[in-house]
Amino acid sequence: MLPAEVGGGEASIPARSGRDP
Repeated sequence: MLPAEVGGGEASIPARSGRDP
């Protein structure tokens, strides 16, 4: 799986995304 920061995978891996709430 590609980096969440590149694909904006906050919906897939919110814990690893740059938008972690």
